[in-house]
Formats: sequence, structure tokens, C-alpha cells
Amino acid sequence: RYDAVAPAFHWNKKHWSDVYYELLDTDLVTALITESYRLIVSKLPKAVRVKYE
Repeated sequence: RYDAVAPAFHWNKKHWSDVYYELLDTDLVTALITESYRLIVSKLPKAVRVKYE
């Protein structure tokens, strides 16, 4: 667990996190953004997903 990542107090804590990017290494921030993007794209309909993969 990172001190810069905490459950979001204003959203569903299972699915949302508050991330204080300025406290994290740039490579970790990039990895978090990439993983989030991939998760969102994977939920799109196949016809739409092709444009973003």
C-alpha cells in the first residue's frame, strides 16, 4: 500500500481511489494510468474498443 493512494471518500471505495501523483514515482503514475485506461477500454463494446486498442 502506498501512502499516496487512499480509498476515495466521495466514491465507491472498492472501485475508486484518491491518488496524490506528486508523491509517487513517475513510472508508477504512468503504470497506474495505463492500467486504468486498459480496464476502461476492455469494458467498451467490441466495435468501439477496436478504435482505442
